[in-house]
Amino acid sequence: KKLKKRTRYKLGDLEDIHIERVVDGTRKKNGSINYTKAGKRLGVSRDTLRREIDKRNLLYLVNTPD
Repeated sequence: KKLKKRTRYKLGDLEDIHIERVVDGTRKKNGSINYTKAGKRLGVSRDTLRREIDKRNLLYLVNTPD
């Protein structure tokens, strides 16, 4: 199995739209965010990603409209 080099992003350099695309690409079947998978794609922990979403006031990602 070939190892992939993980890209670490600085969350301060990312725009909201980039975080939104990563989060939308890692949703579970029930519509909630898979914080672990999204955090791995961004190179941060799930808790860091959760704090960043709260800090940037991107709560529409967490509470998706039905």
